[in-house]
Amino acid sequence: MTYFVPDEKKSGIQRCYVETLTIYAKEKTYVFSAQMDIDYDEVAKDPASMTAQFENSKFSRLKNYIEERIYINI
Repeated sequence: MTYFVPDEKKSGIQRCYVETLTIYAKEKTYVFSAQMDIDYDEVAKDPASMTAQFENSKFSRLKNYIEERIYINI
């Protein structure tokens, strides 16, 4: 899950996206979150690059790695 979080600073509002990875294992739930590093200069040049940045983020790569190696019963 990725969501937008406004972060108020002295100079105004600093916007960022936070990725969250939740893993449910037996009786425990593990939640990991991190702010995404988005290259807004690249997005300004090519808006489609935003999709690529989301797909190639550390958490997206980790999620894909986990899903490829375990059976997920959905």
